[in-house]
Amino acid sequence: MRWEKVVFGAVLMVALSACRGGRKEGSATELVSIRGGSPFGDVQAKYPNEPAGFRSLIWGTTLDASKGMRAGIRDNESGLVWCASADERLLLKDIRLRGVVYGFSGRRGLVAGKLTFDGQDYTKLNDYLTSVYGPATSSNGPGSKIKKWEGDVTLIKLYAEKLVLVHQPFLTHYSNSGRGYPNFLSDIY
Repeated sequence: MRWEKVVFGAVLMVALSACRGGRKEGSATELVSIRGGSPFGDVQAKYPNEPAGFRSLIWGTTLDASKGMRAGIRDNESGLVWCASADERLLLKDIRLRGVVYGFSGRRGLVAGKLTFDGQDYTKLNDYLTSVYGPATSSNGPGSKIKKWEGDVTLIKLYAEKLVLVHQPFLTHYSNSGRGYPNFLSDIY
């Protein structure tokens, strides 16, 4: 486990040096503009283009380093602060979004992101995700609108009107602490 932290730290430092203030320029309408497969050298990514962050921020970016973020709702149970960007473009490719929020966890930085959209755009968003990340790694059965891409670095979960991305090490740490999963993830598992 220790070597994983060292390797992940090195990958994170390289990614941070490529970004100004943790934010990559020119990617306002991308789901994730920073893709990295698995940061653990010899571990195979679980799905193609497994993301290393949400929108233009990489996992672990602190709230202070996230230019233009305004603090929003604090979830006392999970310890996360849900924030929105003052200059967020409410688009994902050509899909109009209703909202975009970023979840920050104190010293762990950015650990989650959520997009909300009109249900009529579900098929378009599912097609986009499939084109970028390949087929979902699981779903809730035939005809279900809940699809999941679960990797070593990032969990992506698509619902009828929202899309959630979560940094897997945060989920692992949280569940290993004996608290199960935080309330904001109760509908993910």
